[in-house]
Amino acid sequence: MEKQWKRYPSEHTWNILKARRTDYKFSLRNEKRSVMSGKILQAQENSKDLYGLVRKLTGTEKDNPLPTGYTDQELAQLFSDFFHQKIVTIRNALESNPLYSPPEAPQGTPSLSEFQPITQDQVKKMIMSLPPKSCELDPLPAHLFHQCLEYIIDFITLLVNKSLQSGTFILSWKTSILCPLIKGHTPAVSPQNTKNFRPVSNVPFLSKVLEKCALHQLINTVQKITYCLITNLHIVLVTHVKLQYPRLYQTFYGQWRSNP
Repeated sequence: MEKQWKRYPSEHTWNILKARRTDYKFSLRNEKRSVMSGKILQAQENSKDLYGLVRKLTGTEKDNPLPTGYTDQELAQLFSDFFHQKIVTIRNALESNPLYSPPEAPQGTPSLSEFQPITQDQVKKMIMSLPPKSCELDPLPAHLFHQCLEYIIDFITLLVNKSLQSGTFILSWKTSILCPLIKGHTPAVSPQNTKNFRPVSNVPFLSKVLEKCALHQLINTVQKITYCLITNLHIVLVTHVKLQYPRLYQTFYGQWRSNP
């Protein structure tokens, strides 16, 4: 319309141009509002993502300074040595502590001696519950896993079940990219000191899926054990009250049974 108005300048073409420009401005604003509303609704259950979105919108997103005076290879080796030494220190401290021997569980308590195979629906639910965050080690971006899930769900389920049943974590899924993240943004926290950095591990997307599947079975077992122990404890307490305080037992427990 702008070219038409320049070619045929008149009040009519000018009014058409203004109307089209106004429509475009309102459409663009509504589309931006719709996109941002969708992002806010998507992050409303995760305060970390919500705060990150607010910082990005307000232009207060903080940078991550690194030590200066090193080449890229020297800097990578510096952080590699520092984080490795931290792991060695933690392992040495753990070896000096005696091993914990848990008491023998009561008979009939549920246990997790081996992982059970999971279905395609369970794997799909796990994948869809994960945020589509990719790693440089992924063969394809995480959002493509969601889009192509119907075609690769059989293969992913087979990999997860084989790993759970054999007790083997795929070697390539153990590899991660470590990113040093500074612990604070105050003048007292100098980026020249490696002690002021903490490692952030970025792992492949499928390793998160396997970890979540294993964690799901572990949590279910812990919940069953907790319920079993609480039930046994309730039986012991009720029996103790019944034997030691029969009148109290008859007053409260008998009244509870007569009024369900």
